[in-house]
Amino acid sequence: MMAFVFFLLWMLASLALLTVWVFRQAPLASHDDTAPAAAVEG
Repeated sequence: MMAFVFFLLWMLASLALLTVWVFRQAPLASHDDTAPAAAVEG
């Protein structure tokens, strides 16, 4: 049971890190849009 919980938490953590990494890399590969950059910077 603990192994399953650890595996589930590890999968969620890795997915979150991958999502953040892709989200941070995306603006560099996209075309010139000032709105998403302004929205991200807040």
